[in-house]
Amino acid sequence: MDLYYETSGNISTATPVGQWNVRGFREVAVHMWFKGAGGAKVYPELYFNGLSAAQETVTIGPAGPGGWNIAIVTKVYPVFAPTLAIVLYNPSVPMDFQLRLCAACCDGGKTPRSKAARTIAKKLDMAKLVRGPQPAGGR
Repeated sequence: MDLYYETSGNISTATPVGQWNVRGFREVAVHMWFKGAGGAKVYPELYFNGLSAAQETVTIGPAGPGGWNIAIVTKVYPVFAPTLAIVLYNPSVPMDFQLRLCAACCDGGKTPRSKAARTIAKKLDMAKLVRGPQPAGGR
């Protein structure tokens, strides 16, 4: 793998997770894990170059083995532009999350030309991606 990133935390409001340089990759695998109250919802959104590219609705299920209420999303998304950012919107209750990104090489089997093309971006104004207050019942 040429890109691997993992983070975790607790969310109670719209939470920007990060931004990554995915230049040279055709697709990125995203693994999201959420733990909270049964029936709670959260809305992950992926942006490429600041434009919304994918939105998910995640609902945490009833308690499973060990009494955990969890939801897991694993998807592969095509890369539409060089910069990927992920924001977790409007959790209905505070919840724990874990996120992993993986991207394997590359366009036509070629390796990205530089290490910088395969590493996490350093700068991002995440406030530009976080939406303001939403109407009742909406995202």
